[in-house]
Amino acid sequence: MHEAAGSSPAELEDTLTWRRVIEMGVAEVAAGQDLTAPQRGQLAAAMDTSRQSSLAEYRRLDSQLHLTWAQVTGSPSLVRSVVESRTRANKLLERIPMIEPNLAHSHEQHQRIHNAILAGDSAAVRTAMAEHLDGTAALLRGFLAGP
Repeated sequence: MHEAAGSSPAELEDTLTWRRVIEMGVAEVAAGQDLTAPQRGQLAAAMDTSRQSSLAEYRRLDSQLHLTWAQVTGSPSLVRSVVESRTRANKLLERIPMIEPNLAHSHEQHQRIHNAILAGDSAAVRTAMAEHLDGTAALLRGFLAGP
């Protein structure tokens, strides 16, 4: 009966731990890049598109934003890892309700991550990404963890 990815507590924790390592690392590497004007434009466009998303579009555009952060690292391996991370996370997120306050909070967190990447602030980006991922993890645990 438990066929969905992350359906057991152990699978859920594995996905959340793996995602935390990958996406925090990606954010830190992105912040360490000497970003070109086109890369800055790509980041700004992804941020703006994500911020303007509706509830129905949010998960797809959220994934695109996280993927854009990976793309500016210049590492195809990190891009592939984020694709897998987002695929696994989205399978879990599809099982919980999407509500407007969560969307607004996520946008605020994305803006802090975005600003830290543009500023080249590795410490700030790690903190901002950790808060973002921890919030999502808490929601998933709250809805999906067993009794």
